[in-house]
Amino acid sequence: FRFRSRRRWRELFGLFSQPYPQSYQPEPTSRAFVLHLGAWYAQAHPAEDFAETFAVWLASPSARWRRRYTGWAALQKLEYVNRLAEGVAGLAPKNRRRDVVRPLSELTMTLREHYRRKREYYAVGLPTNYDRDLKRLFPAESKGHVTAANFLRGVRRELVQAVAEGTGVHQYTIDQILLKMIDRCKILRLRLATTEEQVARRVLVMLTVQTANVIHTGYHRIAL
Repeated sequence: FRFRSRRRWRELFGLFSQPYPQSYQPEPTSRAFVLHLGAWYAQAHPAEDFAETFAVWLASPSARWRRRYTGWAALQKLEYVNRLAEGVAGLAPKNRRRDVVRPLSELTMTLREHYRRKREYYAVGLPTNYDRDLKRLFPAESKGHVTAANFLRGVRRELVQAVAEGTGVHQYTIDQILLKMIDRCKILRLRLATTEEQVARRVLVMLTVQTANVIHTGYHRIAL
């Protein structure tokens, strides 16, 4: 429907023609964007901002997203998407092109290689002391111990709620920080060396500190 050519679309989301970045640095406290996929993905590019806004609009009744985003600038975007959808309901799309962007026959990389490169690529931008702090929390690599990643997944909800109550930071932001910790623990193959109760207390401290750092200094750049 070529929505991106409309003036109001550009006012709300920005220029679709803006070069697609290799990375972006999200603002975790921003209320100008919806929270849907992880890593504040709506902040990556105007195209992703619209796609994420549309996804939130599509996934739930209007009463729910209106209540969820009351007081947020992102609510204007959701209401605009709602008007767009009402305006084109029952109409045939203007764009009927079926260009093939990348044929399957041209893809030769294996999934193993893809994920290896992805792990290396997405590690870029982390603070230099990040892995060091995790290794202090989980120094053991013995196969007889619980993996750090599995342990953190098991207490994920409790940790996020505890930090949110103590800091007042949105749970989405805290969860993104914890998910990154889980991902790094898995890559580094870290395991517990002490009791789960002891580790949980130390993780809570680290997660709180990391959350405070993100709020005051910003989140690291995220590769696309």
